[in-house]
Amino acid sequence: MFNGNWIYFFFIFFFGVSCHKSGLDETINHPTGERYLHLAHTRTEFNPYMISHIEDIDYSNYSLLMLGGDLTADSSSEEEILQYLDAICDLGNINTLWTLGNHDYYDIDNVKAYTNRPNYYSYFKNDICFIVLDTQDSLCHITGAQKEFFNQVMDTLRNASYLMVLHHKLIWMPDHPELEASISDISNGHLSHQAHHLYHNNFTKIFILDYLRYKQKAFKLIV
Repeated sequence: MFNGNWIYFFFIFFFGVSCHKSGLDETINHPTGERYLHLAHTRTEFNPYMISHIEDIDYSNYSLLMLGGDLTADSSSEEEILQYLDAICDLGNINTLWTLGNHDYYDIDNVKAYTNRPNYYSYFKNDICFIVLDTQDSLCHITGAQKEFFNQVMDTLRNASYLMVLHHKLIWMPDHPELEASISDISNGHLSHQAHHLYHNNFTKIFILDYLRYKQKAFKLIV
């Protein structure tokens, strides 16, 4: 059974979420003085545009850009849209991390052509291990090849001081004995059987098991 400490842990750790009722744009200051920017749910109702102030950001002020998904109304359906996103977010930059949302998922091959990355991957920078998940795959479940990937990263994690998991859907809320009741107040993807909504899934179980397994390691869990 989870207690209040676990609730606190989840809210600290899962900063990189975007399937929230309002968009997120937050800055993280790394101990080295570098600044990381997280943007999420930036879509409008009209392709190919993101909300206007996203275009006005000076991205040169940040050494890492995290994109939480649902960047535009249909991010990967047309070359024009990806060109627009690339001009703003530099999608192929190794320091741009994009976790896909349901509005980005029309054609994953189009996305990969710009990012040069698979739809889930890990990245190491400044003693932080970033794990970028695909929560559109397998109805919010972390399973199959993606679960093997997740376990492999955890098994080989040696030199990281921090671990950050980036994902689109709020997959840590279903099946939590206290947080699940808040889904309709926090997430714009409710608990249902629609593709863009939340499903009961295995993430909490596999993550907590791995957290308990690796908690003696010298890294901290952060957002």
